[in-house]
Amino acid sequence: MYVLPDLEIPVSATDIREQLSAAPNALAALAAPLPESVAEYIRAHGLYR
Repeated sequence: MYVLPDLEIPVSATDIREQLSAAPNALAALAAPLPESVAEYIRAHGLYR
């Protein structure tokens, strides 16, 4: 595991899973707390389905 210095995103994988299980098409709404590149990676790889 490599930790990126000075990168703090105040959201956890558990938070993402819970939000997506409540609204499966809500990935666009998650883009606000997540960097767009992270949201795009999740979409591209079909994560958190």
